[in-house]
Amino acid sequence: MVTDIRRGSEKIMSEKKNKLAVVFPGMGYHPDKPLLYYSAKLASAAGYEIVKVIYPPCEAVDKEHMLPYVEECIRAAEHAIDGIDLFGQEDILFLSKSIGTVAATALAQSRKIAARQVLFTPLAETFIHAGQGCGIAFSGTKDQWVDHAKVRELCARKDIPMTAIVNGNHSLETGDALRDIETLQKVMQEVSAYIC
Repeated sequence: MVTDIRRGSEKIMSEKKNKLAVVFPGMGYHPDKPLLYYSAKLASAAGYEIVKVIYPPCEAVDKEHMLPYVEECIRAAEHAIDGIDLFGQEDILFLSKSIGTVAATALAQSRKIAARQVLFTPLAETFIHAGQGCGIAFSGTKDQWVDHAKVRELCARKDIPMTAIVNGNHSLETGDALRDIETLQKVMQEVSAYIC
């Protein structure tokens, strides 16, 4: 396996594949954290070429100053997929977390990419761009960044099945490590079923 870092992305290449998975991290939730790390491993095992988007550095962004940073994230994602033959792919999968869900859905909409989406802890702004029935979502009932009831409603409107993690925060964690490991396993089983 060769790692090729180029133009705002990290691309993991092995044999030639016609399936592409793009990983859109969150702010402070990089691709090596559990939700994105294991979902990318599942996609790789299913034959997807993995491209990890790398965002420009930023200071901590609060809710009010998030949208200008999202624009930077979208530009980084566009650079990450430049030069990839999207029309030559059998399947395109976007794996995203938090602010990355906004970038992933916006990119799919603006570039008219028929990507299947795995949305981890989507923000309300995600659904401005999300296509009808575009994927699956996971949200914690105690997410400090979003109103969980609003996310549930927006998922229902867009026909996006959502799994609620009871007492889960913005990382889908509860503070009980063993319970969180069980939750991670259940989430990854759902992701695996969706990928395949």
